[in-house]
Amino acid sequence: MANKPASYNWENPTKKELWGGDGGTEWNYQPNGPITEIIVSHGYFIDAISFKSVDGEGKVHSSDKYGGDGGTKDIFEIHWPNDYLESISGTYDTQNGEYFIRSLRFKTKQGIESKSYGHAFGKRFEYSMQNGIIVGFYGRRSNLLDAIGVYVKPYANLYCLTSRVLMLREERDIQPAHLLLNVKSYSLLPIDTEERGKYESKFYEFEGYPYRWKLILYPNGDSTRNGKGHISLYLAIDENNLARDDTYLTVCVDLKFFVLNNDTKKYLTIQDAEGAIMYFGKQRTVQGFSQLLSIEIFKDPSNGYLVDDACTFGAEFFIIQPSRRTRHEALTLFKDPLVETHNKDRVFIQSDGKTHTWEITQFLSKGNEEVRFNAANRTWFLHIFPKGRDTPNGDFMSLYLHVNDPSRKVYVKATVRVVDHLGNGSKEKEETISRWYDETEKEWDKPDITMQLSDIREYVNMEGTLLLQVKFDVISEIK
Repeated sequence: MANKPASYNWENPTKKELWGGDGGTEWNYQPNGPITEIIVSHGYFIDAISFKSVDGEGKVHSSDKYGGDGGTKDIFEIHWPNDYLESISGTYDTQNGEYFIRSLRFKTKQGIESKSYGHAFGKRFEYSMQNGIIVGFYGRRSNLLDAIGVYVKPYANLYCLTSRVLMLREERDIQPAHLLLNVKSYSLLPIDTEERGKYESKFYEFEGYPYRWKLILYPNGDSTRNGKGHISLYLAIDENNLARDDTYLTVCVDLKFFVLNNDTKKYLTIQDAEGAIMYFGKQRTVQGFSQLLSIEIFKDPSNGYLVDDACTFGAEFFIIQPSRRTRHEALTLFKDPLVETHNKDRVFIQSDGKTHTWEITQFLSKGNEEVRFNAANRTWFLHIFPKGRDTPNGDFMSLYLHVNDPSRKVYVKATVRVVDHLGNGSKEKEETISRWYDETEKEWDKPDITMQLSDIREYVNMEGTLLLQVKFDVISEIK
C-alpha cells in the first residue's frame, strides 16, 4: 500500500553533525519521503554515496551520486514502512593532508545493520536518532566523499497530528491479542445520526484482567472529537469495574488498534507515536483515536481494508501496574574515577590519580602488548598491536581499550592519547571514546587509535620508547 502524502510531513528537518573534511563542494539530499536504499561506492576510502526514496504515491526517486566514480558498489536496503534508518557511524582520515570519509555503517530501527563500507581507520563518529528518523543527508564531495552529515525528524514532527495524539503506523502479521471486530455489509451500517452513527460491541472479560472491555466504532467519524472524514475507533472499560468502596480506580493501559489488510493479510497497527500510556478512570472510560484512518484511504480498494464490503478492526491492550515481580537495576555514573594501575614498572602515575601514562620500551621491536589497570571496580586493558591487527602489510599500529567481563554492561567516556616525547601538544594523537561495552561488543572490530608506522616513528624516542596515556572522564556501574 502506498503512503498518502498527508500521512507524513518530511519538510523542515533538523540539520545535525557534519563529519569529515572541508574540501570539495557542498551537496544536499532532502527527499520528500522515506529513504529506502543507500548506495555506497568504496575502496580504501568512501568514493561516493547515493540514495533512493519513495514518495507518498509510491513512486521511487533516485538521488545524484555524491563523490567520484571509483570503488566497489554496495546497496543497503531499508524496508519502509516496517523499518527506517536510525543511526550512522564511521570514520574519517587524512590523505595528502585532507580529510575524507574512510568508512560508513548504517543501522535501522529494527536492528538491521549494514556491513562496514571502506576501511575503519581514523577518527570515529556515530549518531543515533532516538525517538525519530534520519530523513536526509548533506556534506561535501570531490573525487571522494569529503564529509557527511544528517537531517533528522522526531516522531512528533513527522507523523500527522490528530485530535487526540500523534499516531505511529506499522504493519505486522500477528493478529491482535484481545479484541477482533469483523464487519460484513459495512456500507449498511447506520450513520444518519450521532447516536446511530456508531457501533458498540458487547463487553468482554479476559483471563487475568479484573476488568471488562468493548470496542466503539464510528464508521463516519466521531464529529464531537474532530473525527470528520476519518474512521474513529475507541476502547471502553466497564465503569462498574472501577468502583472500590467509596473510591474509583485508575487503570493505565498500553493500547494499540488494528485494521486488517485483506490483500496482504497483514494488520495495520496504530498507536501513540510517542508511546504515551492511556488512562482509564471514572471521568474517562473511553480512550482511542478519532482520526484512526481517513475514510478515503479506508474505502480505496487498492489499499485492501474494505474488500467485498467487509472489514476487520481490532484492539490490543496491556495493563501496567506495579508488581512484586518488578526487578530494579541501579545505574551509577562516576565522574573522573580514580585509577589503580598494574605493571607498575612501566607506569608513571600522575599526581591527580586520574590520568596515567604507560612507557612502552623497545616499541617497534615488540610483539603485541597488553597493559592492565583498575577503574571504578572494573579491570581494564590496553591492547597494543605495534604492526597492526588484520592489516595486510602490517603498516598500521592499532590500539584497543577494553573492559574485563563485558557481560556486566558498562559505559565509558575516556581519552586515549599517544604522547609526543618532546612535549609538543599539537603533535599528540588522541581519540575520545564514548560507548557502552556489553556482550555484543565485537572485541576487535573497532580500534580506538590507528596510526601508520611511518607516522608513529615521530612519537618514539631515540631509545625506542612510546608513551601511551588514558584519562577516564566517566565510568558507569550497574547493580
